[in-house]
This record gives sequence, C-alpha cells and structure tokens, in this order.
Amino acid sequence: MRGRCAVPDRPEISVVIPHYNHGRYIGRQVSALLAQSHVPREIVIVDDGSTDQDFNVLLDLARAHRKVRVIRSGGRLGPARAANKGLDLISSRYVSVMAADDLVLPGYFEECASALASHPEAGLCCGDAVLLDEETGFQWRHEVGLTAGYLCGGEVASQIGRNRALFAGSSVVCNTEALERAGKFRPELSSYLDAFSNLVLGFRHGLCYIPKPFSVCRLDRTSYHARDLAKSSLPLMRELLRLIRSPEFADVFSDFRRCAPAHMFGAGLLRAALERDNRAFLSPRLVVGGVLIASRRMLVRGLDLLNLKGKLRTIMYRTKRYSGECEVAPLVFQAVELHGDTQSERSARRQ
Repeated sequence: MRGRCAVPDRPEISVVIPHYNHGRYIGRQVSALLAQSHVPREIVIVDDGSTDQDFNVLLDLARAHRKVRVIRSGGRLGPARAANKGLDLISSRYVSVMAADDLVLPGYFEECASALASHPEAGLCCGDAVLLDEETGFQWRHEVGLTAGYLCGGEVASQIGRNRALFAGSSVVCNTEALERAGKFRPELSSYLDAFSNLVLGFRHGLCYIPKPFSVCRLDRTSYHARDLAKSSLPLMRELLRLIRSPEFADVFSDFRRCAPAHMFGAGLLRAALERDNRAFLSPRLVVGGVLIASRRMLVRGLDLLNLKGKLRTIMYRTKRYSGECEVAPLVFQAVELHGDTQSERSARRQ
C-alpha cells in the first residue's frame, strides 16, 4: 500500500474522472472543481479511448491547469477499470470519483472535508444531487434520505432499509484506503459498481451525510448507465450476490441482508435471491421492495405505451413535485461552461 498524506484539519481530496468522448462537458466540470473553496489536491482524468478531438480537449486542460493530470487507458477498459487506474495514481486520503459530464456545485469539498475531519473513521461522506433532464428541462433534487451527520455501520443498514436511500455518485467522497480494501470498483457489476462500493464502505466504517445538493447530474438516455439498466439485470444480480456470499465480504453479509437494497439494485435482486444458492438473502423487506419496484416499472412501461408518461411528468413538475430550488441548474451549467472553455473549443467556434 502506498503512503498517504497526513490528515490535516481539512483533509485533502483527490478527484478521478473516467472520460470517454465527453470533451463537450469536461471543461466545465474541471472549472467547477478548481473553483471549489476547498480545492482538490489533484484531478486525474483517465481517458478511455476517446477520439483525438476529445482527447485534445483534455490536453488543453492539463496545459492550462497544473492540478490536472491526463493519462490514456491504452484501450477501451470501461468505466470501472478506468476509474481503478486513476485510483492507483492518487495520493490523498480521500477521493471523489465522478462523471465527466456532471457538474459539482460550490461548497462540495469544503463541507465534506469538514465532516470527514470530525469523523475520520467514516468510509465516505455523501450529499444530495440535482438531477437534470436536458431533453425536457425537468430537474429535481435527489435526496439520499438518511439522518444528517455521522452514522455507524449498523445505523446505515437500518436507515437504508427503512428509507430507501440512494447514493448519487458525483456527490460522494470516499476514504481511499477503505475503497482499496473493498476491491475498488468491480467491473463485473457494470453500472451497479459504485452503489456496491458505497454500501460496503458505509457498512464497514459508517458514513457522514450532509443534506445539501453537491452536484448536478445529467440524465442521458444514451449513457452507459441508462443502456445497462435497459438490459436484464439478472446476471448482474447473480454476480452481486456471489460477491456478497464470498469470504471477502463476510463481514457485511448480514448488513446487506438486513437492509435488502432492492430499490438500489432493482427487482432483479429479488429474482436472483429466489434461486437456490441465494435464498439466504431472502427477507420480507426484500420481497416487498422487489415487488414494489417491479410494479412501478410495469406502470411506467404502460404509461409509455399510452403516451401518458410525459404528460404526468409535466403535471408533477407544475405542481412543484420537483424542487423549485433547483431551477438555477441550467444557469449554473451555462455559466461554468463559458468559464471552462478550452483552447480547442474556442478554436472550433471561431471556425
């Protein structure tokens, strides 16, 4: 294990960004990170086989900002392996692994660093996020749904099971060594990899929750995560349960069973738990959660067939179902994008 920096009053945080053809967005993300009141120690961008044009955007950023480091993955590794490659290169006690096309909000790292300085035993610190559907303009606050402050591992399992808590990946800061001991990000879990890692860290070490929005997350129907959710999740859930049954995670087996996070992993978790080798995971909470999620998805598909889903979302939006405090999100995106233009982007516009 490589050495870590000593923890000061406000510990340093590194950033790892797996990147693939997001040159249009990465400049504003880097600008927002460098504008933090508690500036990250380093920003490691792992390019995972982008086009030359998008890679040149990264080179411009590295030339303009000494804290930005760009490396190439050497081929299409996928988000998990690209993130793990970046984790091998950082030197801070804490790390935030985030998407290139999301956007961090002011105060994110300062709030997390203060909480982690007070609770260095925590495996992670998390906050809420603003979800932004750029296609429709809908946006709403995604709340994790835990009690504010520090929660020990047992409390994390109880509250996740009771409150259906969901983590927003770009609003999480992890203890780097704890993440390494958990095996970093598991490529075999595909788009569920960060949810699994966050749960393991929370169960083992506890977590700090700050009920504030820390990032804006774009909802992109063509993204890796969206494409993966459209597939059958049963093979992924089998792999997830195999991992939890393994000796490596024996210490958190009971926590996974107690919280039954079907809401986080989908109804496929229930289907996998019904198989003979996995029946030890079955619990009333998992059965109820899995059935509710399956019913909800059937309803959404039915509304899509009747062309009613968009109308209902509009009604919910207009009746303030979506948080009005998030209305500034598009303006934040626009302002940071203008500030974060790279030389390549400016040249392209002049042409």
